[in-house]
Amino acid sequence: MYQQTIGLDATKIFGENNADHRILNAAISLSEAYPRKKIILVTKDINLRLKAKSLNILSENFQAGKIKDLDALYTGSTGIQGVSKAIVDTIYEHDYCLPEDIGSKESIPNHYLF
Repeated sequence: MYQQTIGLDATKIFGENNADHRILNAAISLSEAYPRKKIILVTKDINLRLKAKSLNILSENFQAGKIKDLDALYTGSTGIQGVSKAIVDTIYEHDYCLPEDIGSKESIPNHYLF
């Protein structure tokens, strides 16, 4: 796997106190606090990943835009067909209805129904 990083201080090793070294120290602290967990530093910054490697901190390149199936993404909304006029009137009168009133078995917080 990887070696423990106990007692390391990136600011002392690399000779300056900057944001990158504080990030490395945070990763070191997490590794020490959770020795059974796999702590991975994710960043686009190649220099930070190289410094992490020199301190035996696992690091990965951040990859954005790698969605394979757009249709499988959560949309946040669902269309409902066949809602009775009484339910629509209830919604207009009270600004809401219960999920079971429209035939929904489970509700999702902040999910939009149209």
